[in-house]
Amino acid sequence: MIKKNFIKSFPFLTSGSICRIGLVIISFLLAGMAAAEQARLTEFDTGLRLLVLPQPDKPLAQVDVYLSLRGAAQNGGMAHLIEHLMFRSSENCPAGSLRDSLQLLTTYNNAFTTPRNIHTQSRCLPRLLPRLLVAEAERFGRLQPDQADLEHEKKRILGEHDFRTETDTGMALNLRVIGLAYGDNAAGDPLLGSPETIRAMVLADVDTFISRWIRPDHTVVLVSGPVEPDSVLAAVAATFGMIPPAGAQPFGREPPPPTYPRSFVTRSDDFEDHLAVGFRLPYGTPEEATIVHLAETIMEQENGNPTLWIFDDEAVLIVHVKGRWSTNRTDQVAANKASEQFYDEVRTVYHRVRDSWFFERNRKAHVNELRERLSRPHLRAAWRAQSLADDRDLPEPDLMATMVDSLDHEKIRKFFAEQFTASRAYMAFAAGRPPKDTYLFLWNRFLRLNINPYLIDYAETAGLGVADIEPVLSEAENLCRMETLVLSNGIPVHIKVLPEADKVYIGGVRTFSALSEEARSRSPGRLIVYRYLANAGYDFKGSRMDPKGEGPGWDTWIETTVNSLTITAHGPAEQFGNITAAMHKRMDVDHLNPFAYTWLVDERQKLVKNYINFPALKSYSWLMETVFGPDHPLSGWLCPDKEAIADWSVKGANKLHRKLCRTGNFQIVVTGDIDRETMREILEDDFGRLSKAEPGFHPAAREQEFDVAGHVVHDSTSTVAVVEFMFPPRPTTVSPPLGVIDLLVLERLFERRLQVEVHRADLDSVSVAVMIQSLGAAALPRIQIINRPGDTARIIELVWEVTARIGDEAPTPAEVSLARLQLLGAFLENLHDPVESRNMLLGFGLFGEIPDNPLAQLCRRKYGVLAQQAGRLFPHEQYAWTVTGDTTLTAIREIVSATR
Repeated sequence: MIKKNFIKSFPFLTSGSICRIGLVIISFLLAGMAAAEQARLTEFDTGLRLLVLPQPDKPLAQVDVYLSLRGAAQNGGMAHLIEHLMFRSSENCPAGSLRDSLQLLTTYNNAFTTPRNIHTQSRCLPRLLPRLLVAEAERFGRLQPDQADLEHEKKRILGEHDFRTETDTGMALNLRVIGLAYGDNAAGDPLLGSPETIRAMVLADVDTFISRWIRPDHTVVLVSGPVEPDSVLAAVAATFGMIPPAGAQPFGREPPPPTYPRSFVTRSDDFEDHLAVGFRLPYGTPEEATIVHLAETIMEQENGNPTLWIFDDEAVLIVHVKGRWSTNRTDQVAANKASEQFYDEVRTVYHRVRDSWFFERNRKAHVNELRERLSRPHLRAAWRAQSLADDRDLPEPDLMATMVDSLDHEKIRKFFAEQFTASRAYMAFAAGRPPKDTYLFLWNRFLRLNINPYLIDYAETAGLGVADIEPVLSEAENLCRMETLVLSNGIPVHIKVLPEADKVYIGGVRTFSALSEEARSRSPGRLIVYRYLANAGYDFKGSRMDPKGEGPGWDTWIETTVNSLTITAHGPAEQFGNITAAMHKRMDVDHLNPFAYTWLVDERQKLVKNYINFPALKSYSWLMETVFGPDHPLSGWLCPDKEAIADWSVKGANKLHRKLCRTGNFQIVVTGDIDRETMREILEDDFGRLSKAEPGFHPAAREQEFDVAGHVVHDSTSTVAVVEFMFPPRPTTVSPPLGVIDLLVLERLFERRLQVEVHRADLDSVSVAVMIQSLGAAALPRIQIINRPGDTARIIELVWEVTARIGDEAPTPAEVSLARLQLLGAFLENLHDPVESRNMLLGFGLFGEIPDNPLAQLCRRKYGVLAQQAGRLFPHEQYAWTVTGDTTLTAIREIVSATR
């Protein structure tokens, strides 16, 4: 039944993606694949192809499935709908339970639709790989969506369409250009379809598409990670291999589209005008594809920001240009001016291409980029899988190498002269209207990003029980152990060794609990000014040894919260000494050069203007004053009053910097490929003399009590309302104590309860976020809900109802387990990435605790602790709420009082 071909040598041609997937045309050769790094190919009689890439050092197994859509590019959004339905129902997972099966089995699961394929990607614990392959085979062999699935996903796709076209001007213009090029002028890209075509889709259309396109001979499976090839082969044979072959249906070829209008002009709430110009380029042969990708690199080097969309035998290269052409001009005149400038620049590029020196420079840049992108075995295997899914007749490797090495300069020059002309271009232009108030503009854009009716799936139940989830958590418990060493002064250093990391990442977190309450009360609000100052850079800062601030230039960054300061840096492992020296120097700065004073005055003016024009700051300020009192130091943290800002000085900045950087608890995190002894010696030299004070009294650690209070900040320009709730701070040093992992689980658990209630109340158009902010030994619970202004009173009532029940309806074991499972994927993914692991561990440090083994703490059962503390953190009838939006306090109070 199966014919095996071990370690076939294939060059590969991209099978279609957005923005540079096709940069892999010659990367198989350039990467110099060693035999041990090649994927093993197996071909089934049904046409299914399997690639297995063993990677023993990887902690997780990964499954990539590529379903070719060659010939189905102009499907009016049907392929994108099918991608969504692949998470809903199948023959053995009805009523939408396929999503639950995938959630249980994977730490990461996603899918992508391109003009030429549907690509699913999943990662799982190695032991769960056979079960994951069963679920993946369900998606690609037994998909059976019902009417409820169809309606659910159509709503989500409509929300995604709005998200892409209303929020991101560049993406909206991309879709417009594709629409102009391929005939869907009303809505854009044939990949996404138009809202009209999406609404018109029926189940019969879905069934027809599935029967024609989801076939084993269109499918390539890539399995990588700590796997054994023969075991994977057997598992795939028992899952994907059981999918029957389809009838003979060769790849279809769509007829050339008719000629459509070539330009489109609209308006955009953006700072600048935005021009996108696309060119349809030939992509049918390996030589054409090679030239297209080289042309993309040349346009990037010489002209700006191109994106490449690959269809069947064509590619569309879109170049974006921003500027200010609409000032004192009509939109159409501005568009004409922009296009004239664009073609002037293209002519300049063409003249550069004619020059042999520029041509060779760009060809080398193209080759170097391919080498960099394809330096890892998994990426090379992925490109090979895509080429197999594309089912093209590919040349032998030697022929491909010859083609690349002998690419003719005259052919490239002729290609530019023929293809990049106004007669072959499709243009979309958005005339920007710079807002009068940039702060308000950014706030409204943030709200539009967060409020999307259908992107979030408010499932009432996940269909997963404790018995299903706990074995998965137990399996993950020992996957990510860390090491901790202690410097001579008592400072702990948390180490995560990641052998494949090309750089070392270091971070430090210091809590401010050593600052006395008196010291805080004398300077409320100054920390936010300090945050600006701390990141001014070496141009503005200095030290006794380096008064001009000309340090080694390593990338260091300082952030402050109400409770802590974090500082991060990174660089090559062999330069670890310089990295830590730069980081220590940043912490040890005690001198500001004269130019910094002017800069600080400018920042102070921005803060005052920000506070006056930014309604959200007024809302947050009212919450802090209500919870802590107007004279409390923390009340001025985010919203410093004018007196606090005016009183600020360079002398005060120096003094506070020394205070914050030389006292208090300090912990260090290092991730990457590290020699421990060398690291210890360097850290002792740089940080061994810092004092490590014991935790001091934090003024926020007291339990505050107050009645429910509300406030409205009127904002007539906002299209949505932002409702924030703040509960009184609660100590985390209770019995049993709450750790940082416990607080994260409680965040996720309470957030899901609110989402379910919002869904039941038919209030889908909201963004729900639950945050438990660290205040040293105390936790400050917060809720933020973004909604339509007319729903505000009902949102306040929902929070009232949920907090009233949480004391009587403690979290169940199933709820707690599900919250832990949802965090497991992010933990596993982040803790095995050098950057994310450092950032995640520092995030724990902001709560005053960096666990030695975060996964172990997450996976161990602590149901009793969480059930006991959930109601205490979100006390009924003790919170402050504020509304920012186009409403009034009187209207809200009347509605709330009437419903109660």
